[in-house]
Amino acid sequence: MIYRMVDTLINNAVSVSPDCDKGFFDANLDYIAKTVDITAVGAMRVIKAFYPFLKKSDRVALIMNISSEA
Repeated sequence: MIYRMVDTLINNAVSVSPDCDKGFFDANLDYIAKTVDITAVGAMRVIKAFYPFLKKSDRVALIMNISSEA
């Protein structure tokens, strides 16, 4: 029998926009949107995909989102 459950999910993805050092009015919003899609929405996608396996855990399942200053 194969058990498919997850006890701990760790999200650790980062993407740095080429415009990260530019001011608000000089930044290219397409770059910013892609960065947010990877770092924030990407983590949400992973949680959504693994949630059914987390629910099957016989312990308290943990979700850890790790960030950086990047």
